[in-house]
Amino acid sequence: MRADQETKEAVNKILEKMAQAITAKDITAYMRLFAKDPNMLTVGLEEAEMSIGANQLQTRMQETFKEAETISLKYGWTTVKGNGPVAWVASHPTYNIKKKGQEALSLSTRLTGILEKIDGNWLWVQMHFSMARNIHEAVADAFKKIEADKAKEAEAAQAAEAEGEEAAPPAEAGKEEEPAEEEAPAKEEETGGFYELP
Repeated sequence: MRADQETKEAVNKILEKMAQAITAKDITAYMRLFAKDPNMLTVGLEEAEMSIGANQLQTRMQETFKEAETISLKYGWTTVKGNGPVAWVASHPTYNIKKKGQEALSLSTRLTGILEKIDGNWLWVQMHFSMARNIHEAVADAFKKIEADKAKEAEAAQAAEAEGEEAAPPAEAGKEEEPAEEEAPAKEEETGGFYELP
């Protein structure tokens, strides 16, 4: 649903204030833009960046600001829609960050979020940053991870087997090994015209 002009202008001001607070690394100004609802949800770009409630978000953003030498957010195309006291936003911002001791990064991101008008003020109640990625590269990386996990499991199994062999007690001197009982041949089980050996 298309937002009215007043809502659009108010939400665009929130977006501008957020970009300004990020550039200034001003955690107080940044947190003023978010609802104090304990269920307020924000998801960032990194795997561990998910916060529920204002306290978790503040802790996470303080760490981000602390790690960054410079940081900024520049909006690309942006849409604002709304219905009464609720508005939702989609944007394509560029996220620029230079962490201490690292090269500067310029990341093409996607932002979606929901704002609610609470006591006359528009505030974020949900926000999600993500990064576009080539699906073929993502699938290839997923298969690489599967193979790496399998290799780790095989190494762990080999290590456990080697430890078991080392820990096995030596055979008693002078005691002959009893011959193993001959195993009965496995019975073939008929299953729908095919025969399977157990």
